[in-house]
Amino acid sequence: VEKKITIFREIPDNVDKDLIGDQTKLRQILLNFLSNAIKFTSSGSIEIKVRTKREDDDDVRLFISIIDTGIGIPADKINQLFKPFSQVDGSERRQLGGTGLGLVICKEFVNLMGGKIEVSSEEGKGSSFNFDIKVKVQSATKAKDSYDGDVVVKEVEETETTLLKRKDEIELTSARSEHHVLLAEDNLINQKVSIKILNRAGYIVTAVSNGAEVMEVIDKDKFDLILMDIQMPEVDGYAATKKIRMLSNGYSKIPIIALTAHALMGDREKCIKAGMNDYLSKPIIADKLIVKIDTLLKIDQYEPEPVAEDLQDEPVIFDYERLKKVSMGDTEFEEELLTSFLDDINNKLDKMTELVNLKDVATILGLAHTIKGASYSVGAQQLGDEAFAIEISCKSDDFESVFDRMGKLRKAFSETKAELKNFLG
Repeated sequence: VEKKITIFREIPDNVDKDLIGDQTKLRQILLNFLSNAIKFTSSGSIEIKVRTKREDDDDVRLFISIIDTGIGIPADKINQLFKPFSQVDGSERRQLGGTGLGLVICKEFVNLMGGKIEVSSEEGKGSSFNFDIKVKVQSATKAKDSYDGDVVVKEVEETETTLLKRKDEIELTSARSEHHVLLAEDNLINQKVSIKILNRAGYIVTAVSNGAEVMEVIDKDKFDLILMDIQMPEVDGYAATKKIRMLSNGYSKIPIIALTAHALMGDREKCIKAGMNDYLSKPIIADKLIVKIDTLLKIDQYEPEPVAEDLQDEPVIFDYERLKKVSMGDTEFEEELLTSFLDDINNKLDKMTELVNLKDVATILGLAHTIKGASYSVGAQQLGDEAFAIEISCKSDDFESVFDRMGKLRKAFSETKAELKNFLG
């Protein structure tokens, strides 16, 4: 059903300019509050008010209000909004969806920026979400995380436009926010990528690093689905799945999707035989992952517009399109991910060099496997290929080839760093 909503903005011309603050967190707060306003308003209006107040020569208090004419919230339920997994009214779950962690995260962001959130609402008439944050007046030298009053206006306008164009996606995000996904992945970079994909889709995520930790957390918390990496230390994915299927606490039938770096014939059958519901090979493709999860959790999907895929005939040092698909346009996440990736790979290469001197093929195999997975996940294609070659040599007990290829792996890493130098700035 098409919603008939009018959006008004009240942003005075005297809003302070040249402010310094966390633009990414501000965008996420606006996105969450406005998406809720649209979600809970069938018809009527949404009003966005922005104002600033000088506290001293250096500090400014930024006030933003999102006011809607939606269904409203009972007074005795308002305090529940900022509690994880809470529901305003369980009987209206299908209509309203879960509040999930969105508002909890918003509250945390606002607190980190020296502010607070206030909510007022009247059931049947609408709600007002108000927050303030502390920002600095910018000096003559521009700071990296600066924005000005005009950018505040731009953030409001762009967030509004995005939400109105993606109503179906908002409803999907709402449905997903009711579900808690457990991610079992020992590769830190792959873990970051998967969490980003799942969070952006709307799912709540808890991550662990091995099968033993899976067994610990499912005894303490409620999960709706498990993403299980096959090759993990201590207890691998196969063993963990078999243990889960023997439980009597309700988890014996929980959907489990296998994640594996291999894509060999028979792998899917092996996963199904171990008790898993489905199988996905790495590197993780966001759309494929979300479709599989939605299907198992019986979440209805809308049909997205088809996107053309660029085919690459030759291997590249770094696949920026792959990175964009992972980050979904979040440049701050891209910088954080790549910085962690380069540091992590550098440390692992140092360890591999020591292990080559010790001829410890088994441990080299594990590190090569980890480097391969992380590289493919972020888009470092050439580096991933070289790590894969070492992995194959280790499995063939061809130590001479391992020794020879270590130089090529180092070279690929140097070229990857050089390629990303300008990108990271």
